[in-house]
Amino acid sequence: MAISPATEPLLLAVRAYYGLAQQELADFLGVSRGLVALVETGRRALPAAAEARLALLSAPLTTSANCPAPPLAAASWEPLHLHQRKCLRQAQGLRQELIQLQTQATQYQRRLQALPALYQALLTTAPDGPGLEAWLQKIETQARYGLAECGPAAQTLLTVRIAALEFEAAETGRQLAAARGL
Repeated sequence: MAISPATEPLLLAVRAYYGLAQQELADFLGVSRGLVALVETGRRALPAAAEARLALLSAPLTTSANCPAPPLAAASWEPLHLHQRKCLRQAQGLRQELIQLQTQATQYQRRLQALPALYQALLTTAPDGPGLEAWLQKIETQARYGLAECGPAAQTLLTVRIAALEFEAAETGRQLAAARGL
């Protein structure tokens, strides 16, 4: 078996072009992975049958150098469409969550605003002093913790997440349009 000096770079070029591992190429050529490794290092030659199969794989290398790659099929764009819709659905869900946070924050603010008048009423009337005072303290504590969880900072972070998702969906749409030449 004569060693063909052109086979070594061709084998490497075919593997690189198709992204094949040595074993994958060996399976196609009908030889062992070890033989592919030896051919790549120039120590062995491929049998004639393997050379013929290699020629089949290498044909696009010479013609594709001058031709642009074909556009991807329409079906290949579906994952991007799905991602875009997912981003929009998530943004919509977060908008609903933001409305809930705003409602809760308003309710907690109302509680805190009402407390001074309620404490004043407690001091002047105090029909059920200790029980009512404990209730007011509980309401105040809940309102302060609640505002910390759903107040301006939490709302701002949620607004940023919504904007990021909407941007991602819009950018995905722009990239899809550009890829399709629209």
